[in-house]
Amino acid sequence: MNIRYLAQWVEEDRLKKSVVHQIRKYRDQIAISFRKQKTFLQINLGTNGFLFFTGKEELLFNISKELELLNQRLQHAILKRIELLNQDRIVELVFDKKDITGQLVSFFLIIELIPNRSNLILTDRERKILFSLRSSRRFKNLLPGSSYHLPSKKEDLCLERIVYPISFDQQGKIRENTKKFNIFPDMNSFFEGYYYLYLLPLAKKKLIANQEKILRKEILKKHKKLDKLSQELSQTRKENHWKQIAELLKANFSKMKRGMKLVRLKNYYQNGFPEIEIELEPNKTPSENIENYFKKYRKARDGKVKIKQQIEKTGKEIRKLESKLTEQRSWKDLDEESENLKSAKPEPKRFRMLKINQDWEVYIGRNNKENDLLLSKLAKPHDWWFHCRMFHGSHLILRNLNKNLKVPSKIILICARMAAYYSKAKHATNVPVDYTQVRYVRKPRGASAGFVTYTNQKTLYVDPAGIRDIRSLI
Repeated sequence: MNIRYLAQWVEEDRLKKSVVHQIRKYRDQIAISFRKQKTFLQINLGTNGFLFFTGKEELLFNISKELELLNQRLQHAILKRIELLNQDRIVELVFDKKDITGQLVSFFLIIELIPNRSNLILTDRERKILFSLRSSRRFKNLLPGSSYHLPSKKEDLCLERIVYPISFDQQGKIRENTKKFNIFPDMNSFFEGYYYLYLLPLAKKKLIANQEKILRKEILKKHKKLDKLSQELSQTRKENHWKQIAELLKANFSKMKRGMKLVRLKNYYQNGFPEIEIELEPNKTPSENIENYFKKYRKARDGKVKIKQQIEKTGKEIRKLESKLTEQRSWKDLDEESENLKSAKPEPKRFRMLKINQDWEVYIGRNNKENDLLLSKLAKPHDWWFHCRMFHGSHLILRNLNKNLKVPSKIILICARMAAYYSKAKHATNVPVDYTQVRYVRKPRGASAGFVTYTNQKTLYVDPAGIRDIRSLI
């Protein structure tokens, strides 16, 4: 956007001597509200940066921790004047405020509206930086305490007079001295209209297009999953075939030798006993080849029900995503669209979980993030925490559902063996595992993901065992 429009807005500034109430933020928009004023100053730090006074409350401005220091400095300050610095896209707001001793101090809020490098900087009278919203990419970070210097200007700009009325077309191109489209009599109303009638709807349109892209990608992914499941289901129909092959190989064990790629046998399961060729894996022994076909049989037999359940679940997910894609609705703000974008993403996987009985459940983290979530969101003080000592591994939480005072020694042994298995020591023996109640486990502030400290622990030396092995022991 041409700097002439920004310079003209500065000439037409208003709300002088207004007292700052608070400063709020919404995405790349900043709102400075004033006491006893219905309008507030909205600062657009987007690509086409500008600022304007408005009374519209269409955006969900909120007080941000990011602006906490700025609020402390400027709350109750009086806006004295607005200036354009260095004939560049830099606007300075000058504020006066009495400090705790009653002396008058001045603050300078410098708004750099340079494309792709917008920034909000607060300095004192000596140009010492007190606050910076973003780091500058032009030479170094704008750290508090350093001196503020204006960015170098590429060229001198000729600020020609603007011819009113001013407007913009459907492509956002600005037109002067026109009576077409929405016409505006001054720069403040023009900036307000340009943002709320053009830039904001354009941002919503881009988000909607982005959401459709995410939904279509997710639908395609689900269809691929459905095709794969259908193929797996067709394989499960061969369960009797795999069993017959395994039984034939078992009955003709003596005819098989390691290194054979196939074997010809009589098929006793068909009339006339026709000869059948059975493929073998040459790098496996006869026993291993037989077990391989039995494994295919068991997988087909046991997987049929689960695959059908997955097909039904995936079909429901596809229908739900397609209904979102075709749903026609008008969103009130960008945050609502963002929530829809989030909901289009696949749900995160659950923790590894093993239910021992009605009193005890075991949860195991898959990574450092899940380890933290287990401890902060799931575990209770009366639960128990297990972790392999001296080796990186998963955190294991034993849920004490009925708050029992004692844990059976068998359950402690089971949990310790699983904690050893889901660690770097899974292939070792006699692995040390520490365990203690969750009440004695702490995560230090600022510590990396998965790092904790603990006390009152006991140590067991166990052989690792996975969930499948443990299920057979329960």
